[in-house]
Amino acid sequence: MNKQKKFQMETKHWVLIILLLISITACYYLVLPYINAIIFAFILSLLCFPLHQKICADITQICLFELIIADWVTMIIFFCILYTRS
Repeated sequence: MNKQKKFQMETKHWVLIILLLISITACYYLVLPYINAIIFAFILSLLCFPLHQKICADITQICLFELIIADWVTMIIFFCILYTRS
């Protein structure tokens, strides 16, 4: 006969939960100033990925330098469009 012990919340469990919540809050406040940059980088990567795939498909022998140049040109064009609108 295997009797299962019922779980009971003790003081040490509540302390760990409170420390966990404090840690999550601290991490949130550390990342908060960078949220806009993270979202912008994610959107930019989504926009550049089809061009990157097309370049990779067109080039039979992938040359890393050419891919880096193409990505930088795409970013420069995107930034120019972004800053001329404002």
